[in-house]
Amino acid sequence: MGGAVCAAMLLATANVRIVMSRFMSFASLSSDQQIAYLKGIDKTPFFNTTRLLTLLGMFSLPSYGGNRDSVGWKLIGFEDAHVFQPPFGYYDRDYPGFVIPLKPQ
Repeated sequence: MGGAVCAAMLLATANVRIVMSRFMSFASLSSDQQIAYLKGIDKTPFFNTTRLLTLLGMFSLPSYGGNRDSVGWKLIGFEDAHVFQPPFGYYDRDYPGFVIPLKPQ
């Protein structure tokens, strides 16, 4: 996947350079031109990879390094709580629950 991401990043950089050579800046484009450009790049492998990684970081466990202060979970109303109600069966009636620490030890 690393090679594909690298190639997508190079392609995206080339696309930006082409646009920048035609126009002074993205902000100088008209609204219709900005929308047309964005519609063109939202189907590229680079954009799809960047979007996926952004979403994974936004909603991942904070202990994995993303979702700082659980802001992604707050955004969607997710509560990090053990919600299973015992008894499930004789073998786990004393199960205290599973807790993932928010800060690495």
